[in-house]
Amino acid sequence: MVGARLQRRPETTRTLGLSLQHARPTDPCGTSTFFGEDLALIRHRWRSHIKNAANEAALLAVTNKYLKEWTWAERLRLPQDAWPGRIESAKSLSEWTFRLAELNREFQDASWPTVEGLQNLLLFFTHASVRMAQLSRSKEGSDTELKS
Repeated sequence: MVGARLQRRPETTRTLGLSLQHARPTDPCGTSTFFGEDLALIRHRWRSHIKNAANEAALLAVTNKYLKEWTWAERLRLPQDAWPGRIESAKSLSEWTFRLAELNREFQDASWPTVEGLQNLLLFFTHASVRMAQLSRSKEGSDTELKS
């Protein structure tokens, strides 16, 4: 094909047993470049981003950035109606956490890419929902702390 561009996969770097993907500057997804710009690391460091979210708006921003970093190919491996899209509220976050748990159970015998995608989404959404509950409790005051 004349004029067709070859698309390269992101390079994977192994450091201290961790695998980090770095997309090339010509990445057609436009999610990252090597130096000086966002390296699309929410998906690789989402636990720390969730933990460091200081309020509901910050947590929703982390959630939506995480979702934005999924490629179309990854989204297509998920069951129909399993993609959350933009999360606008704490209620939407909790509803999608529940929905993803149902889908994870329903598709437990699906192909590995489908199961893996659902599990990754469910894990992220579960952690984000727990953090949202913590933020809600701290906003309401210390008298609403959970007792063990």
